[in-house]
Amino acid sequence: RRYFSDSVIEVSLFDGEIEQCLRGEAMQGLAGSYGWSGLVTAVRCRFVKLPQNEIAFAIPVNQSAQQLARLLQHLSPFAQLDARSHLLLSSNGSRDLILGLEHVTRASMEPMFLLGGDDRIVGRARQLLDKAVAAGADGLIFVSGYSDRSVDDFLFLLVDDAEAEDLSIAGMSLEHTEVFNDPELMRQLREAIPYAARTQAPAASFVFKNHTDANIRLNPEKVAESMGLLWQANSDYVETVEAYLAADDTLRGQVLVYGHLNPYGVDPHNRITFASDDADRFKLAGDFAREARAAYYRRLAEICQQTGSELIGGEKGADSEHAILAAFAVTGNAPASLSEKQILQQARIRRAPELFSWRALPSYR
Repeated sequence: RRYFSDSVIEVSLFDGEIEQCLRGEAMQGLAGSYGWSGLVTAVRCRFVKLPQNEIAFAIPVNQSAQQLARLLQHLSPFAQLDARSHLLLSSNGSRDLILGLEHVTRASMEPMFLLGGDDRIVGRARQLLDKAVAAGADGLIFVSGYSDRSVDDFLFLLVDDAEAEDLSIAGMSLEHTEVFNDPELMRQLREAIPYAARTQAPAASFVFKNHTDANIRLNPEKVAESMGLLWQANSDYVETVEAYLAADDTLRGQVLVYGHLNPYGVDPHNRITFASDDADRFKLAGDFAREARAAYYRRLAEICQQTGSELIGGEKGADSEHAILAAFAVTGNAPASLSEKQILQQARIRRAPELFSWRALPSYR
């Protein structure tokens, strides 16, 4: 959940006339700007040495704000990382590291089954779905990381009570947990699910698609409180949109929930897809969906202010942050860090030759 730009020490940028090396603050106007200010010809990055064993497993979960808050609080010490020299350590000083917590719901898996594809990937996804059903859960979290321990020893490290007959993590039984001996297979699976959700193509005259993309860095001292409020806001947003779609029989659509739950960057992708043959109803629904997303972004900012968390932007860079900042146009209280980042980007992009900047969004030109 770290941006690539967080690891960059220096870049070489060709702006159409000269090539210059940029470091530190001078790079801030470049990050996430899609090359609108020039061509990056070289990058120098920090590096860390990871532990020898890659860890990969999936655990069934419910979309309960309380349950997810408890889980993230439990796993947070392994996900809050600190680079010392060339070593990457967890906040408790260990080399047992969680890098990814990727969330999917059972509903978000359905498009992949309809789309088909690699039989090995689809077959494993069906096995996971069966385990979620058996556990009475409506989703899964894919956990990935690194450790010098085996995956079994790593799991044992996370359990609530090593002496208990029924082992659990944050109150969730490990009975239906799926361990991946091949981490690459889990990576392919967790990427195939959102890919299928994104590429749905309903048959209708008009098709609408959008999704939320707001990355929240939870206050490490208030992970459970922050996550509980965030997920309640997320659930309220999803229910609002679902109720609107269900109330209009000219619309056919759904909201699929999946995304990232690492406390260093929680970013649920609530993907709305709906279709209609009625142009007027379609336009009204699109306006409603965009305003509902804007209200959701404003509520996330309030939660961040309340809990000391940070709305750090969207993983799609300037494109995501343009949509987030637009949500605050009527209130004038956009998160200061995002506004400042946009100002830096605007200044650099406006100095760039049209050769690079012609594709930039109007607010950056």
